[in-house]
Amino acid sequence: MDYSAYSAYDFALDESFQQWVFKDDPKAMAFWERWLHLHPDKKEEIAEARELVLLLKHDPDEPTAEEFHRVWHHIQAAQKRPDSTRPEQPLPLRPTRFHRQGFRMAAVFMGLLLVTAIVVWVYQNNTSYSYVTRFGETKTITLPDQSTVKLNANSSLTYRSHWLRQGPREIWLEGEGFFSVVRQPNDQKFIVYANQVAVEVLGTQFNVSDRHGKTQVVLNAGKVKLNLEDTYTSQTTALVEKDLYMQPGEMVEILHKEKSYVQKQVDAEVYTAWKDNKFIFRDLPLQNIAQIIEDTYGLKVIIKDTAVAGRKFTATYPTDDVSILLKALATSFDLHIEQTKEQITLEARDASGETPGQP
Repeated sequence: MDYSAYSAYDFALDESFQQWVFKDDPKAMAFWERWLHLHPDKKEEIAEARELVLLLKHDPDEPTAEEFHRVWHHIQAAQKRPDSTRPEQPLPLRPTRFHRQGFRMAAVFMGLLLVTAIVVWVYQNNTSYSYVTRFGETKTITLPDQSTVKLNANSSLTYRSHWLRQGPREIWLEGEGFFSVVRQPNDQKFIVYANQVAVEVLGTQFNVSDRHGKTQVVLNAGKVKLNLEDTYTSQTTALVEKDLYMQPGEMVEILHKEKSYVQKQVDAEVYTAWKDNKFIFRDLPLQNIAQIIEDTYGLKVIIKDTAVAGRKFTATYPTDDVSILLKALATSFDLHIEQTKEQITLEARDASGETPGQP
């Protein structure tokens, strides 16, 4: 959905936005923190919408769109009358809600300072910290407990400010991140939420990737417990699991649409090499490499020949310059490559070395 043209009133009516304000949904929290980072020009509208949502929070009945409109209209009118603290005309209310609406309007128009204080208190106690990476960018984040996260390109990470004072240390991830978790003296849990998977650890090193409807967890060291929101079926056995335990060198790949998973031994270095600014490909099909290029650099990759898409590639290349990798692919598979600002096209040459369709 395109929120760029939304007003404060529109934001306040949006269910996902309300979930972000009330911290009810981790996915909504991650989405809006990232959206705000990308749209700093909407800061003023977001602040107004947040205040409007909080003002209506304590109504035992769910606020209707009409009520949002009434409150919003009178807030705007009050802002245009700095010498007045209440509307010139009484606000029309439903008779069955007269007293409740009266108190709410009094809070809006006669207690602005009190409302501001409440909003500040709520904000200070529910602040979330978010980090976002652009295409082609990685970022290392040091958390309050001195654990670190290497965030891969096109990813976001969110955590609440009060996580060290009570309960587990909780992280919400979209994209991919490599975690080095410091174990706490009180064995406080560290939980990473990625899609419908909760990765629970005490102290360890692991990689989480959540893209294209599947979540991959690769364990480098320590022990990990995966908690699945739904019961998933193993692709290799008849087991049906909700909790999975991993050992170092294992990968669990979860396919959410199919409600299935596979757990197997892998070379963890292959899946975590990106944190050291390199790609390691081991017999990886070209179509998979094309997907990695899209996820890392934001470039659409088109492979014109289906026969070429399945050919496998083994090599190690740096991640800081995609042109080096493209040249290697062109040489290995005898490809003609065209690159624009937003797209890469791969096409096989014919036996004469010419690109089909080229004069």
